[in-house]
Amino acid sequence: MDEIKVTIFCLTYNHATYIRDALNGFLNQKTFFKYNVLVFDDASTDGTSEILRDYQQRFPEIFNVYISPENTYGKSQRRIILNELYERYVLGEYVAWCEGDDAWSDCNKLQIQVDYMDEHQNCMMTTHAFRRIDYSTRKDLICTFGDRDRILSKDEIILQPQGNLGTASLVMRKSIFLRNDGFPVCDVEDYPMQLYAIFHGYIYYFNREMSLYRYMHDGSWCKQSNDNIDRYFYHKVKFVEFLLECDKYSNQKYTELMWKRIVTYLYDAVADLCRAKDPKRVIRNIVAKGNRRCNSLIDCIVPVYEWMSESYVVDESVRQYIQGFENVFIMGRGKYSEYIVKGLVRNHIDYHGFMVSKKENESHDERVWSVADYPYEKEKTLVIVGISQMNERDIVKILKESGFKDIWYPLWFTKEAVVYEN
Repeated sequence: MDEIKVTIFCLTYNHATYIRDALNGFLNQKTFFKYNVLVFDDASTDGTSEILRDYQQRFPEIFNVYISPENTYGKSQRRIILNELYERYVLGEYVAWCEGDDAWSDCNKLQIQVDYMDEHQNCMMTTHAFRRIDYSTRKDLICTFGDRDRILSKDEIILQPQGNLGTASLVMRKSIFLRNDGFPVCDVEDYPMQLYAIFHGYIYYFNREMSLYRYMHDGSWCKQSNDNIDRYFYHKVKFVEFLLECDKYSNQKYTELMWKRIVTYLYDAVADLCRAKDPKRVIRNIVAKGNRRCNSLIDCIVPVYEWMSESYVVDESVRQYIQGFENVFIMGRGKYSEYIVKGLVRNHIDYHGFMVSKKENESHDERVWSVADYPYEKEKTLVIVGISQMNERDIVKILKESGFKDIWYPLWFTKEAVVYEN
């Protein structure tokens, strides 16, 4: 009981309304081991700093509080400061993460997670169910990842089909938290930690609600980013760069999964541009401060954005290419195919119908054919894919196995340019 086994790390900024819940959640933990708390306050202006000083004064054996003299968000000095703090205060075998606007709701949380990791050396991180309070909808949701305790798959961590793991749910080995072997960095911390964990072992999930996550409240990172198109768009472009570097780090072990995740972020970036008041200005700002790869990503995003924002103008060479086919069919009947339809109509280009992988029996639309029943000469047909790139492999396989050779993907991102551009 003499040596510290776990360090709790808390990053906070203007969380005066919530910070006591977080700090009390730390103090309420019932453990057979000793733990300490490192708090980094990024120059709060709302009274958070005063609350932290009070707790440090009352519990000096537990709390180590650093209050930055200036806000360091987006600045390189933050990493330098944090590394110095980690060197001094991150002690023991494990690190638990909880930001100042979240909280722990189970006094046995740390003991449960540490016990498992003590017994399973290949487990790099543990997580659990959590309550999400959505301040934009005023609704609560219990976020779970199944109905039992289990190891989470690599697919679940990389693609996160059920949503993010709760940041306040994470307990990890110290080596996972520090990631000091050349692992790439980005402007968020929780997801990179999870990737690093599965590159070196596995993540275990407890189907027990033990924390709460406050989402989209005023002052939260997600709310501020969502309200600032320039910032959110730039974050997504830079995060794609981060994912590409992660793929290199793992020696391309998870390339297919990484590419799916990258595509998700690229479509999200397009959506940001579509809701921007001045998308050209947003793009100019990114290009001005971006590197070669960043600008290459912009070159991939813009054509898709133009189709989806209904501003695409078909140049003469593309027009001649399309009109050189006897039959032009759009694959898909969802929202992405509608983007294609609007783009063709707006540019006064004819198409002849739609193609789907499997036609529903009750559908009697004479302009819709299944790939298997397509009645025209495939050599004289251009297929324009109007389906999300998330199902890229299946779509390409279906079309090629069906004998279609002329296929155009205007709503897809150019993989070679994204992945291989340096």
